Amino acid sequence: MTYKKDTTLVEESAAISIIKSLSAQGVSLKIYDPAGNDEAKLELKSLKNIEFANSAIECIKGNKICFIATPW
Repeated sequence: MTYKKDTTLVEESAAISIIKSLSAQGVSLKIYDPAGNDEAKLELKSLKNIEFANSAIECIKGNKICFIATPW
């Protein structure tokens, strides 16, 4: 969810925009970013259908779709 490598910044992140858009459409999401989870929790705290995972494996386990977005 961070928008730059080696940072915890999520403001203006394309991933955050995608998450908000999907959430607004009623999609339940499990999300994970090793660097950005804490900042994203603050940014997305008003969304009810978001679950934060503690690892990439936990994030994809039991889900039908895995979406990975990175600028690199």
